[in-house]
Amino acid sequence: MAAGGGYGKLVIGSVPGAAPLLLPKAITSIKARRPQLAVSLFENSSDRLLADLEYKRLDVVIGRVTEHAQHHLFDFMPLQAEPVSIVVRAEHPLCQRLPGLGEIVRWPWVLHPMSSPMRGLFEVALAEAGVSSPRNVVETTSTQTTLQLVSSSDAIALLPTSVLKTAISAGKFTALPLVIGEPLGYYGVLTRKGEEISDVVGEFIDILLMRDDA
Repeated sequence: MAAGGGYGKLVIGSVPGAAPLLLPKAITSIKARRPQLAVSLFENSSDRLLADLEYKRLDVVIGRVTEHAQHHLFDFMPLQAEPVSIVVRAEHPLCQRLPGLGEIVRWPWVLHPMSSPMRGLFEVALAEAGVSSPRNVVETTSTQTTLQLVSSSDAIALLPTSVLKTAISAGKFTALPLVIGEPLGYYGVLTRKGEEISDVVGEFIDILLMRDDA
């Protein structure tokens, strides 16, 4: 159960794009200020995170609104846009040439579920290009599982580009030079509308908004 305004615990939900870079700095900062604060972080797609936020299983979410009606449920403070990349292991056969959309959909894929914004972006881009959806698909919202499946097979994944800023440095993954639709749009900080924000949640949000992107 989330803290619900308590001072001793902070339960955060985050989309994968924010987890590798933005959140570690913010969590480190608030732990330096509040060493006894218990922090829990759950990574998932925005649609699932907002359901947990609505039912008070999370104190704050770093994500995006997925339905217009959610504007009546949550307050939103934008942070940054989230471009996505088509990711394969470094030695994947597709790295040797420039493939088209019609070719890559014939390979195995690891994708978010259909209800997620990232999967929606992918499906719309394929439809606009007149390309059928891939048939060989594993669905998961886990970034770690996705990277493990991609690194150990010829599977392709659609991931936030920020995830690769740590993974590519190890030489394990490559982003194919293909663009799938537009960036997902701004993700930001979401809290329950009309509910007083606790001191610890407010402090955490302030840290996020004062982040250093350098």
